[in-house]
Amino acid sequence: MSARELDRVEVMGRVKAGALRLVEEAEMLGLSYRQGKRVWARYRVGGAGRR
Repeated sequence: MSARELDRVEVMGRVKAGALRLVEEAEMLGLSYRQGKRVWARYRVGGAGRR
């Protein structure tokens, strides 16, 4: 995995744990809120390995 992908997985883990909200997640990853929601939905379904 690239450094960017590892950062994304780490942030998604924090969202899952409840330490971050989706708004904060999107801001940290440089995404819009809607893009962040899409990334979060993919992560929930497939975990870190899904692209």
